[in-house]
Amino acid sequence: RIKDGGVTPTKATSAFTLADASRPFTQSIGTAGRKLSRRILSATGAILTTDDVVRLDGVSAAVDGQLPSATGSGARYYVKAMNITNAVRLVPQAGDAIDTAANGVARTFTVLGESFVVVDVAANKWESF
Repeated sequence: RIKDGGVTPTKATSAFTLADASRPFTQSIGTAGRKLSRRILSATGAILTTDDVVRLDGVSAAVDGQLPSATGSGARYYVKAMNITNAVRLVPQAGDAIDTAANGVARTFTVLGESFVVVDVAANKWESF
């Protein structure tokens, strides 16, 4: 135990508490003081430029999450397959590519809970992590 001038240092702690644990995905997710927007797509639809976290729910129908056009803006999206009963895909705009795939080729989620972070790195180019 180290003492400095008679004062014992204390360990800094942090905690994350949900206001309503029965509805965890309706609560705010934050980082560095900014709340991340989150949305669930249960039908094919656009991933909006205002989205941060997108969950794709293929329980009732196939779902294509359509990325905006890649411009090199550095935009980042966290995308997760929350149900893959039906096909769930991440789809770039025509002319755009995800990683080294051919332009316009979708990334299919094949594992329940699979997720990608996609980043707009250049015009017509998304990279996934």
